Amino acid sequence: MTTPGVLDEEHIVHFKTNGFLILCRVLDPGLLARARARLWDAALTSIWRDNPEGWNGPIPIAEEDEGRDNYRKGFRWQYRAIGTDDWMVALLPKDPCVWHVAQ
Repeated sequence: MTTPGVLDEEHIVHFKTNGFLILCRVLDPGLLARARARLWDAALTSIWRDNPEGWNGPIPIAEEDEGRDNYRKGFRWQYRAIGTDDWMVALLPKDPCVWHVAQ
């Protein structure tokens, strides 16, 4: 892929066969860095960013949270607190390149 958002025939065939695509260098790197930083701000106290060996679950019972914005239980972590922030919406749902690929 030479132009972000432009799919070639191989991409289209892969999507039709597998139902997904992995595209590199499509989203804004600055916004991605911001999203990663916010995710780590909300991470469990028992995991550290620089220690991937500790990222496996299950989530300790003492750190479970069934709240909608930062759900953590068992092997599931769903961080939704930033999902409606303008910068986060611009990162994916309103990104012109993503829209072009989807169309």
